[in-house]
Amino acid sequence: MNKLVIRNVLLSIVVGIILLFPITAVHALSSTQGAEISDPETNSEWGHVLYFPNSETSKINRYSLNLARNFFSFDPKAAWTTIIPQEQAGAQEIAADSFIMNLKYNKTMATIQDFSDHGISFHFFTTQNGTDFTDVTNSLIAKDGAYQVPGKFVGYRIEMVKIDPKASIPDTYEVSSNCTVSVNLQTLTQEQLTGQAGVDSWLDSQFPNDPPTNNRQNIFIIRPAIDGQVNYQKLLSTTDSPSWEKSTAIKGIPVDLIEHTETGEKVVASTLTDSEGKFLFSSNDGKDFTVSDTKNKLSIRVNSKNYSGWIVQNNTPAATEDLSVDVGRLTDIAQKSGKYTLAESKTNWNTPFNEVQEAGKNATNNQFILTDLFTEPSTTEPSTTSTSTTGSSTTIEPSTTSTSTTGSSTSTASTSTTGSSTTTGTTTTSTSTTGSSTTGTSTTTTSTTTTSTTEPKKGVLPAGSNNSNNNSQVIGSSKNKQLPMTGEKQSILSIAFGLAVLLLAISLLLATKNKKVS
Repeated sequence: MNKLVIRNVLLSIVVGIILLFPITAVHALSSTQGAEISDPETNSEWGHVLYFPNSETSKINRYSLNLARNFFSFDPKAAWTTIIPQEQAGAQEIAADSFIMNLKYNKTMATIQDFSDHGISFHFFTTQNGTDFTDVTNSLIAKDGAYQVPGKFVGYRIEMVKIDPKASIPDTYEVSSNCTVSVNLQTLTQEQLTGQAGVDSWLDSQFPNDPPTNNRQNIFIIRPAIDGQVNYQKLLSTTDSPSWEKSTAIKGIPVDLIEHTETGEKVVASTLTDSEGKFLFSSNDGKDFTVSDTKNKLSIRVNSKNYSGWIVQNNTPAATEDLSVDVGRLTDIAQKSGKYTLAESKTNWNTPFNEVQEAGKNATNNQFILTDLFTEPSTTEPSTTSTSTTGSSTTIEPSTTSTSTTGSSTSTASTSTTGSSTTTGTTTTSTSTTGSSTTGTSTTTTSTTTTSTTEPKKGVLPAGSNNSNNNSQVIGSSKNKQLPMTGEKQSILSIAFGLAVLLLAISLLLATKNKKVS
């Protein structure tokens, strides 16, 4: 009896549970819905994606999957809605002609007609405002076994409707799609542009026939900055080294941002240092730039023409001919030099960006010092020759002649020549009143400086020689010395002067002889 009572009680409980929870379509088991946003750099199914608009290869992709199976007799349809939120209108949209769909029936590639042949009518709707939907099924373009949705839009709806409302269909119907997401940077806030806040998450139906809700996937805009400063310092010698503290800012120095591609270097942006010596490559508030591929490394180069260059690292300047610094890839800069804590908190880095390069830490606070170029003066050894007078100085020492005469006279008789310049020395003739004839000696000295190595010659007349021969030996003779030359011709002035002195000497000689005769 007791066992019968217990059995009836348990049966009543089971029946009550069944009555309380009638059989319905169990959406969690009879359907699958998922979406993932990604780009070449990052991906996330439940978090954030980092978008690098400075790179031509960084494009946001969204993949979604909608699957329904085991339609019960009271399940008329399965519908899923996806919408880009319009509170920030125009910020995001599905890029034109980028939406591609693939259909499968029981895991086999299928067409819209295949769905219809197995009891399901397929429909695709688009919306331009997030509220009003238009059926564009007949506008779909069959392409390579898939379907392309023409145009651009901000949301869509996928519907699978049973052709026979009372039928039970145990089959599986699957729709997968890919599309490119366009982001209009002009509509974003400053926080969004600097990667401190994400763009609004999309809305998706979590279960068939449910309204769309926030999927909590955010797109973060990452635009790394590359900056530095160039100073100048005057050094006193080539052995001196500059210091950052003693140097001052220099304006107008060209700086290039270089992308290292497979085919070589490519200057993607150029700028000049400002009045504080600073330069900045940034899409936010500096010189904008675009690279061809996020995988390519970047470097900065200071054009130090007419200067010697120094790179300051760890407060120590190092002299170098190439003022270039490797700053890594955009992703390395974001992870090593950027401030994107929130953005990076829920994202996955794709290969090869998951391996961070240390060069990324060099992107900010670069320091360069320019100093004056030091050039050594050129030296040329002088040439030595006994006949060349170019650049030489020849000096003729004054000559002194003592003669015996009743009178006295003073005359000028020596010449000093330096290069092309001629100077006149003094010859003094003194007389004796004793009546005796005393003849002194006449000395001529030639001195050559600078480039001439010819030793001076001395001409000494023996005692007893007459004054005529003496004067001729000192002034007119070319045996003891060379005439001063300028270029290829003898100085006219020196020749004329010599002739005048010769005539004066002859006149004195004749006058002396006439006086003796008288």
